[in-house]
Formats: sequence, C-alpha cells, structure tokens
Amino acid sequence: MNARIVAVFGNLVIAETDGRVVQNSLAHCVRSDGVRLMSEVIRVRGHLADLQVFEETRGLRVGDPVELRDEMLSVVLGTGMHARI
Repeated sequence: MNARIVAVFGNLVIAETDGRVVQNSLAHCVRSDGVRLMSEVIRVRGHLADLQVFEETRGLRVGDPVELRDEMLSVVLGTGMHARI
C-alpha cells in the first residue's frame, strides 16, 4: 500500500494513505537517501495514519514515501527471557 508523509513532529509522522491501514501495524518511513526508519501505526483517521518512529527522524521530509506492512511489531525471545517476563 502506498503512503506519503504529510507532516513530521519529532518522532510523530503523519502519513496520507491510499487504502486501508491497520492500527498497530508496522511501517517504514523512507528518507531521501534510502534509509528506512521503523515505525508503528498508533492512530488511523480516515486516509491519515499517525506513526510513532522508533529512530531519529532527522532527514524525513513531507512527500517521502512510507511502506506500510501487514504485520504487527513483535520480538523473538530466547529461552532464558521467558522466565523473566
């Protein structure tokens, strides 16, 4: 699905989409130099999606593409971590 950045406020990015977006799904904001920044959809309002970016957003610009994914943020835990959570 295609999306474009319409605003950047610190680690919050607002993207305009051309289709359905699922809250809490993964996304990558793509800077002009090709670096992909991991983010999560935290709110959906019609064709606008609010993304929380987990990396430094310096260099992101209005109009940069966003790659929306059909998967949720997840981690794989080793056997030693299960007892500590």
